[in-house]
Amino acid sequence: MNKKGFVWGEFIGFVLVIGVFIFLIGGLIVGGLRDSRETEERKAAILETLDGTHQLRKMQNMTSQEGSFSGSYFLFAGGISGSTETKPKVSFAWQLSDGSYAISTLPLEKFRIKFVEDAHEPTISFQPYDLRFNIGCEATLPQKLDQYVAYALLECQEDQWNINIEMPMK
Repeated sequence: MNKKGFVWGEFIGFVLVIGVFIFLIGGLIVGGLRDSRETEERKAAILETLDGTHQLRKMQNMTSQEGSFSGSYFLFAGGISGSTETKPKVSFAWQLSDGSYAISTLPLEKFRIKFVEDAHEPTISFQPYDLRFNIGCEATLPQKLDQYVAYALLECQEDQWNINIEMPMK
């Protein structure tokens, strides 16, 4: 302590604490900006794939079996339980922006059909969920459809509707 009551050790400790605090806050801000930029790039890639109207080639009705089983045991007693569910799905071929066709599958409940009198060929467009809350890591095309598509809108003339795709309650 000097004559005026100033303690250099306390001052240096205070400066170090403030310096570390500023360093940590700065790192969080820069990291948040980088994550935000990566999120925006992922969002743009997803929208680029799904955006617009795509030519539809073929549709096929199918069902999938989904199930889960679990069990537990302790000493000599235990139990097992499980369930299975049959879900109607539709497989379809649609044209990507590069001209190639992707074969994809969506649950039947994600389809909306709109009959358009002047439609020359069937088309499909995808309505994504609000992507602000649902951006994960890099996703394959089936994962993008499953995770990011709220519904698919199919537009065609009524006589172009594939009679093999039977809507529920018909």
